[in-house]
Amino acid sequence: MPKKKEKPAKEINKQSPMNQFRIINLTQKMFPVPVYNPNGEIKFMNLRLQKRRRGQTPPIIAASSITPALRKLEKKRMIKLEQI
Repeated sequence: MPKKKEKPAKEINKQSPMNQFRIINLTQKMFPVPVYNPNGEIKFMNLRLQKRRRGQTPPIIAASSITPALRKLEKKRMIKLEQI
């Protein structure tokens, strides 16, 4: 009988849907939001209006991009982080 070949273990994708968040702007103004870039440095992403007719679709970021300052904005109810 021939031996069965073992399949390599699947690697977990870091950008899987379970590890992504949608940033929803709850205010009526545009403001910068601090996030981590892939190098681990803080960069600012401009969060635009989303509720109006031609508003921006909510941006999607990885869970590793969430900064403590971003969590503070969520506590102040300026934004909402929604897991996808």
